[in-house]
Amino acid sequence: MVNDPTLIKMCEECHITLPERSDYDIAEWTLLLASGLPGSEDLNIDDVLNLIEDWTDKVQHATSRNYGSFLRNPGRYGHSLGKYYMAILCSTFQRECGVKYNPERKMNPGDARDSRDRFIHGITHGNGGTCASLPVLYAAIGRRLGYPLRLVQGARHLFLRWDESESKTVLYRDVFNIEATSPEGFVSPPDEYYRHFPFRHPDPHVDPKQYLRSLNFEEELAIFLCVRSIVLMDNGKFVQAIQPAAWARKLVPQDYSIQVHLELTMLFALNLLGEKPKWMDEEPVIREDGAAWSRYWWPRPLPGDQKDLLPAARLPHDILYRILPKNGAPGKVGDLADALYERVNHYADIACCKRAVQAAQSERATESASFHNQVRLARQREMFMSPKPKQPRNVTPGMPQQHPPGFPPMPGMPKPPFPTLPQMPVSRTPNHQGFSDDPLDDMDEDEREYLEAYGGMPVAQHLPPGFGPARPRLSREEADRRFAIRHGIYPVHHNGSLFEYMGTPNHRFGDPASAKILPDLKESSDVL
Repeated sequence: MVNDPTLIKMCEECHITLPERSDYDIAEWTLLLASGLPGSEDLNIDDVLNLIEDWTDKVQHATSRNYGSFLRNPGRYGHSLGKYYMAILCSTFQRECGVKYNPERKMNPGDARDSRDRFIHGITHGNGGTCASLPVLYAAIGRRLGYPLRLVQGARHLFLRWDESESKTVLYRDVFNIEATSPEGFVSPPDEYYRHFPFRHPDPHVDPKQYLRSLNFEEELAIFLCVRSIVLMDNGKFVQAIQPAAWARKLVPQDYSIQVHLELTMLFALNLLGEKPKWMDEEPVIREDGAAWSRYWWPRPLPGDQKDLLPAARLPHDILYRILPKNGAPGKVGDLADALYERVNHYADIACCKRAVQAAQSERATESASFHNQVRLARQREMFMSPKPKQPRNVTPGMPQQHPPGFPPMPGMPKPPFPTLPQMPVSRTPNHQGFSDDPLDDMDEDEREYLEAYGGMPVAQHLPPGFGPARPRLSREEADRRFAIRHGIYPVHHNGSLFEYMGTPNHRFGDPASAKILPDLKESSDVL
């Protein structure tokens, strides 16, 4: 198993050491995946494995010592030798070895900053374990004793199962569950209990035949990889969390929770997710001890300078959205995760990000030139195709059509349209004799709105008689924008992908080497 090239490549890219044992040891694998994480700085794998061997001897001795009680009263254990073995193992763990649930995590079970709360070294050399580590330790010691123990994954929960369904040597194939977090020793809830505990599965279309089934080697390893990724994400190391999540996706491509986790990891590494949505904390599960268990895991909020992000996350969002997958809405869960990971090498390559900026700037310039060209042609069509205004009668050509202040308009002169000159009565007398005290009373609704745009003050207090406020001079861009809206001209955005301009091939997800640049990524805040 150690010589498997896939596992060798996984260990190299996730920066973990290959196990020394040739067979699969669940304890050694979980300790190797915990190395290098916060809380495992003083981790000595050999010491933990030696302690597990000592505990295995204690369990074996207690099992032999109490075997007579099973022979005298087998009904106490349901006439099941497997339940007797697990009852002795659970009681020995809790009474002689001091194994317990970490009391600090009872009120906050979602905190994953410390790896000791997610891996078994927190049980052997810490304050206790959680549902992510206690079943693993039980399975590690039980398998050393030859017990057919398998891990089972529920909704954000792990438990054990004694599973002899595939055994070829026993006449009575016993199958039952073991809740490793129970402080009351051996507890065996049925499968129906875990369909609702701690809550229902988040996937409404989950296959009941696939849910709550015993996990194989690849599925167990994928869970440990996801746990490693979660610890890294809760500490803001989103770039380092990509590799374990991607390898878990490769080992178990059909798992719903792993698909969602890889997608979240990529979105966080690109800084596309902000605060946790409020609907995720609605209807939490309140346990018997009063702890609130959220249905959805979300990494704790961190300041921007404490987040390890991909270089593409520093791009402006309008450019970043251009280099995201253009596949539209994902057809099923996992499509977006795969599409994001296919391009992870582009997001991590600083040179690719620079080329994306240059390509986006070039496209914006092309789009702007095309837009202004359409506006110019529309102005020309309007100028040459619109009918000429009729010349008013009794008006000398070339003479101004606006009458001077204080003089009546000439016969046949059209009234200037508002808002070029607001037609409002203005008195030349200081006391406004013959007019209302409030000049706004003599205005219509359009004149009031126009006047409010200039401070809401009467025009007569600021302008000479007969003159209204001048219209604000619009910028060329604003004038073009308003003209384009009136004529139905809109900028045409680029709908394709910029990856053809970025200079590197688009790797497929099937080859995890596409993320080979991630371990060598260096911080550079001023590259873009």
